[in-house]
Amino acid sequence: MRILVRAAVCFAAALVTACDGSGTPNPRPAVKPGASEAGITDALAGPTLTVDKPSIELSATLGADGTNSHVDKREVLELGCSDSEQSVLWEVVSSPSWISVSAVKGGTPASLELTFDLDEMSYGVNDGELLIKSGGAHHRVSATYEVTGALVLSPDGGIGVTVPSGMDAPVHTQLQLSSPGKDLLGWRASCEDPWISLSATKGVTPATITISVDGAQLAGSVTSRLVIEADHTVGNARTVVAVAMQVIDVLGVQTQLDAQQKLLASEDHDLAVWAADQQRQLVEEADVATMKMALSTFRARCDERVEKLTTMADALEGLLTQHEPHAEFVKLADARSQIETVRLGGRKLKALVATLSDGVSVESVDVSASAEWQRSGLRAKNGDVVVFQATGRWNLGFMAGSAGPDGQVRKHPKSVDPRFGHGALLIRAGEEEVVRGAERGAWRIRGDGGLISLRCNDVSTDDNSGRITVTIARIPYGAVSKE
Repeated sequence: MRILVRAAVCFAAALVTACDGSGTPNPRPAVKPGASEAGITDALAGPTLTVDKPSIELSATLGADGTNSHVDKREVLELGCSDSEQSVLWEVVSSPSWISVSAVKGGTPASLELTFDLDEMSYGVNDGELLIKSGGAHHRVSATYEVTGALVLSPDGGIGVTVPSGMDAPVHTQLQLSSPGKDLLGWRASCEDPWISLSATKGVTPATITISVDGAQLAGSVTSRLVIEADHTVGNARTVVAVAMQVIDVLGVQTQLDAQQKLLASEDHDLAVWAADQQRQLVEEADVATMKMALSTFRARCDERVEKLTTMADALEGLLTQHEPHAEFVKLADARSQIETVRLGGRKLKALVATLSDGVSVESVDVSASAEWQRSGLRAKNGDVVVFQATGRWNLGFMAGSAGPDGQVRKHPKSVDPRFGHGALLIRAGEEEVVRGAERGAWRIRGDGGLISLRCNDVSTDDNSGRITVTIARIPYGAVSKE
């Protein structure tokens, strides 16, 4: 009896399993011969998430000139469903700090855009994993991003150091290290000679290496090499920096500079004195009739001397350039200031002589003894210098006799200006009261100026006769010294 009941229970359980609950049979899916249990499980699980890329591999190179091959680089993951007629939900569970996603959850189909942040990466190979969850399953997408950079040195053309002879303390200079586009590029530095020491032999960018040079036991010019290496650069760059040290005789250099500076100052002074003397001679002693020729000669000689002075200034400037690296130890500023003064003075002198040569007006006038004030064709203004020279004699009447441009020694009541000899040549500019009476002379116009007029120093001109020829030169304002 017990055996029959137990068999009935087992049969009932089997019958319920084979039905859909209402007694209708509901058999399990048919399993093909050779099918695995996993296949049976997938068929029962339903649609699943699909990802088009199982892995991502990218790289970026940061150039020394600031270029960046990473710009606008991005990746897109296409998320789909194993059953194209259905959709599944998904969610980004985790990602590396250097990857940002366009969405953290959604449904299929979807395009998931990945953005890469170089600031969150390190130089070299950066490995990470993107984890996407859908239903009870997790999909892993591996990501690899390699970053290479460039090490930039400043100065980049080698290092020059000057050490004064006899100096015991080291001389210091600096080398700047940087990596455009991204900091923290690792570097190592080494030097092959004991007279050079470095403040640091390794580190990351940006960095400053202080280079100390000890030239106490050295003489003349000595060179060495500083080797800088950096990983994760194109070709793992190795840079060799030339370090040149020069031990100089500071006293000897300074003596040479001082001698050249003194010679230039002496030549500059001599030129100024000579030019002033030449101007004075032109005004006071030169034959006005030949003034144009004298001015031409003066101009040519002035150009020659200024050119010589300029050549000397160039030589001193070349010496200063040669010793520019030694500016810490020798005096260069005074010499530079003097060179500029000399060059400016030379230019001004040449301009002045050119003005003097090109701006002088010369005219010859026959002045009659029987006429009053007679106008020339020259007009002088305030500041101009008037130079004149007269030749000849005129008759002052039957009783008075004759006279030259200087006039008679004796005074005469009929003189126009009693300050000058009777019958002397009188000359003035415009209506100014001060007149001149002499054979030759020069004066600077102090008043308003005007047309240059001339006459004989005799009130009674009716019985006079004869003429005096006067050559007049007008030198423009500023062309000659006011002394």
